[in-house]
Amino acid sequence: MTLNDIRMPIEVKSGSHILIPMAHQENNKYRGINSFDAANKGVKDAVKVESEKTLGMDIDNDGNMSSMDTDGKDVSGDESIVLVLDNKKLSKKDTLQFFDNVVTLKDIMTTPASITYDVCDNEGGGSQNCARDQVLKVGDVAKYQRGMIDNRGPFYIKLIAVDQNNNQAVIEVGRMLGK
Repeated sequence: MTLNDIRMPIEVKSGSHILIPMAHQENNKYRGINSFDAANKGVKDAVKVESEKTLGMDIDNDGNMSSMDTDGKDVSGDESIVLVLDNKKLSKKDTLQFFDNVVTLKDIMTTPASITYDVCDNEGGGSQNCARDQVLKVGDVAKYQRGMIDNRGPFYIKLIAVDQNNNQAVIEVGRMLGK
């Protein structure tokens, strides 16, 4: 829940940036999602609050690009949001955690401009579902659920750009939450 200065609930609109724990920091004695730093590089990452409609992406593949609230009634159960970590620069072999998904950048290619990466779940307890050696071209989007390829998401990765000279890629990741 987002709050104003006197701790009353406030509405968050599309495009708002918020800080929310999204990753696990190994040196923190508390288990679970306990860090604002998705790539474990000492930087707090803000996420954008979006919807399928504002992103122009049908993440759950239901044929509708839903807005945050489809009926206009407060907390009626139809709400959904997409938390987006956009334009995150990763170097080859970097790992990024975004809630229940971990992305590892394995390789960067220029012809065509693309990356090879793994997506694994972050369920703990020995569960390690992984979609390994995935390839994504610049501008393309791939969707996953619990480390497995799933056209209904709720997790996606989009390749924005590659820099072969510096072995870096710029990606956007997002996670749909709600209804």
